[in-house]
Amino acid sequence: MRYYLSGVADRADAQLLLEMGIPNILIDPFQFWQIGLDLVRQFPHVALDSGSYRIWKQEKRQPNSTDVAPIVRVLDQWDGFDFWVMPDDIPLPHAEGGLPDYNWSAVSTRCIWEIAATEHDRRHREIPVWHWGESDYYLDKYWLETRKLGIGGMVSIFRGGHRQQDKKKKALLDVARTEVVRRLDALLRAKLQAYGAADHLH
Repeated sequence: MRYYLSGVADRADAQLLLEMGIPNILIDPFQFWQIGLDLVRQFPHVALDSGSYRIWKQEKRQPNSTDVAPIVRVLDQWDGFDFWVMPDDIPLPHAEGGLPDYNWSAVSTRCIWEIAATEHDRRHREIPVWHWGESDYYLDKYWLETRKLGIGGMVSIFRGGHRQQDKKKKALLDVARTEVVRRLDALLRAKLQAYGAADHLH
């Protein structure tokens, strides 16, 4: 198993990690240009994240076909990535307090980004993303067809409540997080037993 450190914001961060001997990093297209190719290529293992979370968090929207450009520019600039993550349509609530809409998120991921993969990465190192909460149909499809997949929708779950000051609310969030981890572990174990090991699980 190889662990990739994320959250590398700029050149100073990257330089510090190199000095500490950190070998593996996960960066998005924006961070790639902030760090610079001269430093990026000094890491033994680099993976390219999609930037979907940045778009969702900063622009409050889902990725679309126009967001392929930043990824393509980076792939065309450097061929040294271990893999790159397909942008995923992070579900947005129907309304304030509403339930997320997962309809077509996996479908749009494949139909938009596989074209870019074929044109800009003949080695096909792309990783499709299945979102926690989506239909198992797509999880099974990725597992069987590509033998590689990413699990999306985890940031808000694992980081949710880390700034919560109310102890009771924080305790509830911790319980909810533990339950998600338990369910995810059970789900992946079931798929592993049914289909065998995936070549890559991100």
